[in-house]
Parts: sequence; C-alpha cells; structure tokens
Amino acid sequence: MKNAMTIAMGLALGLGATAAGALPVIPGASGFGMDTPAGRGGKVIKVTNLNASGPGSLKACIDASGPRVCVFEVSGTIRLNRDLRIEKPYLTIAGQTAPSPGITLRGAPLAVANTHDVLIQHLRIRVGDDANGAGGASPDNRDGLQIIAGKAPVKNVVVDHVSVSWGVDENFQLWHTGVSDITIRNSISSEALHDSIHPKGPHSMGIIVGPDIKRVTLTGNLFAHNNARNPRLKKGSETEFHNNVVYNWGNHALDTEGDANLVGNYFKKGADTRGSCVHERAPSALYMADNIGCGFTDSRSPTVRQSGYKPLAARDAYDYVLTYAGARPADRDSVDQRVVNDVKSGSGRIIGSQRQVGGWPSLAVNTRPLQLPANPNGDDNRDGYTNLEEWLHAYAREVEQGNAGPTIPKAPTDLQVDVLYP
Repeated sequence: MKNAMTIAMGLALGLGATAAGALPVIPGASGFGMDTPAGRGGKVIKVTNLNASGPGSLKACIDASGPRVCVFEVSGTIRLNRDLRIEKPYLTIAGQTAPSPGITLRGAPLAVANTHDVLIQHLRIRVGDDANGAGGASPDNRDGLQIIAGKAPVKNVVVDHVSVSWGVDENFQLWHTGVSDITIRNSISSEALHDSIHPKGPHSMGIIVGPDIKRVTLTGNLFAHNNARNPRLKKGSETEFHNNVVYNWGNHALDTEGDANLVGNYFKKGADTRGSCVHERAPSALYMADNIGCGFTDSRSPTVRQSGYKPLAARDAYDYVLTYAGARPADRDSVDQRVVNDVKSGSGRIIGSQRQVGGWPSLAVNTRPLQLPANPNGDDNRDGYTNLEEWLHAYAREVEQGNAGPTIPKAPTDLQVDVLYP
C-alpha cells in the first residue's frame, strides 16, 4: 500500500479533475452530474428537530420550493415510516453541518424522484426490518437511497459520503429510463438484509443501475456484506466503476448486462463469498484495467464515455476507501467502524437482520446553533463558490479529515494517476 501522501493526493484531486470549464459542486471532484449547482444561491433552511415532518424537520426543507440548502442544528436519528421524497430541484442537503454524531435516517428510503440538480452529503441511512406501519416503509421496495424517474427525468444528482445499510430491497437503487448524469462517491453500502422480510425471499442487494440509465459514476465507495448487486448493471446502462472496494459478496460482486469501465477496483473475498467477481451477461461490453482480487485480465478499450475522473491505482484505492468512505469518516458511528474493521481483518458475515449486529446505535441528540457566513450568497474571493458553499466545505473537511482539516500535500510530479486509461 502507498503512504499517506498518495491517499491525500487523491483527496486533493477529488480522485480526478473535472471537465474543462465546469465548476464541480464539490471542489476538485469529477463525475457525471458534478457540475450541478444544487442549492447554490438559494435560501438556507435550518433543521432543528428530528421529527419526520412539520416545522423544523428535514422534510420541511426538502419540500420547500426554489434553490435551498438544508443545514442541521441537531444530531440524532430521524425515524421514518414512509419514503422521504425529494421532488423539487436545486437542493443541497449538507449533513456535515450536524453536530457529532451526525444524522441517521431509519425505517424508509430517501428518494430523489422525478427531479434534478440535487446534492446529498454526509448522511447515514440505516433502513432495517421494522414492521410496516410501525416505523418502516413497505418491505417490497424498502431501499436505502433511491434515484428514480417515471413522471419526469432525473439528472444531475451527486451523492457524496453517504452510508447506507440494512436495505430490505437494495441499499441503493437507480431506476427507470430517464435517469442520467449521476455520481455516487465516497459512500458505503453495507449489510443489505438477506433472509429478511422481502416478499420475494432472500435478497441482500448492494446497488442496482436500471435499464438504459446513462452516465453514472461510482467511485471511491465501499460495498461490504451484500450478497449480490455490487453493482448490478442492467441492459443499456453506462457506468464508470472506479476505485471501489468490494468485500464479502455472496453470489456475485458485479453482475452486468450493461456497458462499463472497471478501473482501479479492489475485490476482497470473505466468509460468504462463493461466486465470481464479475458475472458478465450479453450484450454487455466491459473495459477492465488494474482491478485486484480475482485474477482479472485487462481487456478491450473504454466502452463508455469518461467523465474526466482519473483513477488511483487499485492498491492505493483500498487505503483511500477504508480511510475516507462513509458519512463521517473522522466521526464514524459503530456500524461504519465495525464494517471497515471487518474489511481490514477479513471478518464479518452477510446478515438477515440488523438485530444480529446490535441494531441501530443510540445516537446522542446534540444541538448546536449555526452562525451563517456574512453575505452567504456572495463570492468574496471570486472563485465561483459562494461564501456559504465555502463554509459548507469547511464543515465537510472536519467530518472527513478531523477537526484540524489537515493540509493536503501536493501530488508528486512523477505520480501519474491517469495512466490506467489508454
């Protein structure tokens, strides 16, 4: 494994460079949809309680109209018994602003549905098998995070540092033609429930990218203890799958009929692993380079359009992901910490209920008044980001890297991070 400078270099570059002329919603990052403005320039709405709805709730901010930014003056668990749906565009959910130990959604999916230009950061979604009507959504579609089209297209959605576990259907679901330009980065999909309450029987699925979904970036993520769909790419889909770590799958890690570039990923078998790393079905076309763990052979040339992301080598991505993935890498809850330790030690199993691993952590309900920056929608240093966005970036550095927000060293000039593409 490379040293901390290489990992920090990945942070400095956001594991890539954005397309020329575009301003990524996360500084230095790249990926499809990354040039969304999200809630930039909009009103700031404070989340002051853990209620499922009503004044001061996260739902009240989500349901408001116009560009908006949700910030949190409270920590703890929000219990849901129905989907929390984002159906209006130009939204930023800034979970990094919550005081320690952060925010967890329990019992039902967070859904981006029939809308566009959304940024979701630094949340945990731990769904679980509560009985329907007693703290849980319907089990046949009880995912963790959904990005779904139907009545209208969905595009320009960025999910950054989100931890999802204990989904009954999938942890992450991207579904229906009309979804495009999506990035899921630096997130954790873990312990999707297997022999649980799904009406179809055993399930445990990490993430699915549905038919004909175009321009999806999955990068810097950890997939652990999910039986299958790590990810599942349906026919006609186009995905770049870079610098992810997949651990202890069951049937298959990646299962695809779609087209994908697989570059710089690290696959590690666990106690439940019995199937292949990649199950390729016609008519998929895969480009593979520098994938570790299953005797991969580098093959073909890139099969899908590239977002501009420049992968780290797989050996470095392993350290990067285990250090920086998840909702609050510098302030992990016991679930994320346990899962990451499982990957490091080669321990842990696929589960059928969150009760097998101690259930939901009891998160402290802490409050902290937020003092917004002066002139929040101004741009005092004229770098393209508003004063509010730079304030949010500082909170993100705190939960990702620690209170000091360490100085990231510059990349060595001789380190080529883009040699994995021809």
